[in-house]
Amino acid sequence: MIVDLCDKADVLVIGSGAAGLMAAVKARERGADVLVALKSAGCSTDRSGGGLAMATEGYSVADHVRDTVESGRFIGEERFIRILSEEAPSRFKELRDYGLRAQVFHGYVICAGGPASARGSELTRALRNRADALAVRSQPGFQAVDLIVDKGRVTGVLGFDAEAQKPVFVESKSIVLATGGAGGIYAKTDNDPRNTGDGYAMAYRAGLKLRDMEFVQFYPLGIDDEKLKAEGIGLFPPNLADVGEIRNAKGEDLLEKHNLKMRPVAIKARDLLSRAIFLEIQEGNGVDGCVLLDLTGVDDERWPKDHATLVYKDAFRRDLRCAERPVLTTPVCHFFIGGAAIDEECGTGIDGLYIAGESGAGVHGANRMGRNSLSDAVVFGGRAGESAARFAAKAGSVKPDSGQISDLADKRIRLRERAGLSPGAITDLMQRVRDVMWRYVGVIRDA
Repeated sequence: MIVDLCDKADVLVIGSGAAGLMAAVKARERGADVLVALKSAGCSTDRSGGGLAMATEGYSVADHVRDTVESGRFIGEERFIRILSEEAPSRFKELRDYGLRAQVFHGYVICAGGPASARGSELTRALRNRADALAVRSQPGFQAVDLIVDKGRVTGVLGFDAEAQKPVFVESKSIVLATGGAGGIYAKTDNDPRNTGDGYAMAYRAGLKLRDMEFVQFYPLGIDDEKLKAEGIGLFPPNLADVGEIRNAKGEDLLEKHNLKMRPVAIKARDLLSRAIFLEIQEGNGVDGCVLLDLTGVDDERWPKDHATLVYKDAFRRDLRCAERPVLTTPVCHFFIGGAAIDEECGTGIDGLYIAGESGAGVHGANRMGRNSLSDAVVFGGRAGESAARFAAKAGSVKPDSGQISDLADKRIRLRERAGLSPGAITDLMQRVRDVMWRYVGVIRDA
């Protein structure tokens, strides 16, 4: 079939979260014509708590390196960790220049704008405003499907136009893949449900090596209340794990029972805490598929004073009555630590292809330290955008192989027709996948 060329650019960015937007901004600042392909409105950054770990307020670069190494169980790559820790403060300064509103604390900053339940939206607001001011272009409703690689160089992306309901092609000199993770394939997650690992699949089909995919991070303190989740409040702030008590149905203190001594425990040992909670539920010591977070002894004086935790106090006391009784909490899929292998400049081994954020791997080891996700996104998103712009500036145009594009499009169409699934059937199938992933490929696995 003949595939329409719907657009072309020097740099094509696939993904519109913090990593993708930072890449787009930095590429455009270096003079590249930049196009951002959007699968849908919104992203997981918008739903996040808006924290960025970095050297600040007496917390040094060396402190950040040490804590990241320890949290990653000593298998994160030091070259990436040093880049993250050394560059996060300067990237934060750039974000403030773009208009980011934030509060600075010891070892981290918290976005100060946006709704209390989703302060990460302040980060994307600042980046979108900067992108708009720079005339970064966008292609909404574009479902990226396959990277087009010819003789070791990327030449564009085959995608699906959601409105026209047909395959289309975007030509580009370089590409930044920043599609986020795959939390949407789990039944319990705080991610956008449309996060289904698209970038991993595209990278793998293009011949890239995926690494550390066994390391899926689960946040230990998910909220089991439909009213609050409908309001966008899906997680208990991590500091509450240190001031309250986490208990099973027998009343046992789980931090004590499982010898969890690192503090803040839900920041530095969230993998171990998630495992402990899930194990208790699995062994029949849970309460309605959860454990209990007891905040009844946490009065106003003991309630954490950081803004990100303080803003939830009234909602938790009103809707959950947490001052009167323990509340239910359960782990949820939070972050994919694995991804495509990259180098320090976010290169991949395919000329012109760069990867950043949750789509890449190497920074976090076996467990991501809390608040390092957005720091990773802006540091390596920035690097990826700068690298892509440099490549586009020196690389000549390469005419895409129309035969290769047509063959891939025909293959995707045949697969879709052979499946013969209605939209409702696809929804049912995805729910089955999520249930299976949660039950058998969740926090605790035996294979």
